[in-house]
Amino acid sequence: MFTTMHEIVAKLMSDERLADALADLAILRDETASVESQYTALQGNHDAAMEQMKAEVAAMQQQMEAMTSEQVAKEQAMQTKVDEMTSAHVAKEQAMQAGIEGATQAYKKAVLAANPEIPAEMMNELDSADSVEAIDAALGKAKSLVEKIKANLGVPGGAPTRNRIDLASMSSFEKIRHAISQ
Repeated sequence: MFTTMHEIVAKLMSDERLADALADLAILRDETASVESQYTALQGNHDAAMEQMKAEVAAMQQQMEAMTSEQVAKEQAMQTKVDEMTSAHVAKEQAMQAGIEGATQAYKKAVLAANPEIPAEMMNELDSADSVEAIDAALGKAKSLVEKIKANLGVPGGAPTRNRIDLASMSSFEKIRHAISQ
């Protein structure tokens, strides 16, 4: 088998190295198994942490969606209130305008009733007046013109130029007498 001592020593050394190499290999296997075990544990922890983070992100997204929905609902409610207030304001403004127009018409009637000396031809300018100031201005012009005409005709101031007789309050006999006197 072995012929020389040298070969025997070489063989023994190679067996020792092999034994050392096998021992080192066993240690490396144990360390590799330990590292793999640690890696698996870390991977499990990582996966669990990722799942937890995903759940937290999903919960945050739901909260944001709920907040967004709530914000949209609040904005819609505010817009509804603004629309209601605008409608109420427009309605009040229209009512006020109608009241002003009614008061202006009543003032025109009162002015005409209080000034029987104004001829019907001059009432057209007064009828087109749409404010108290315009009515007063038209009345002033009409009175001035009536006074000029009276002064030119010699009619005494303050004398009525047209009589308004209330026929509704007269009896039939009075109406006939009035018609004959005309």
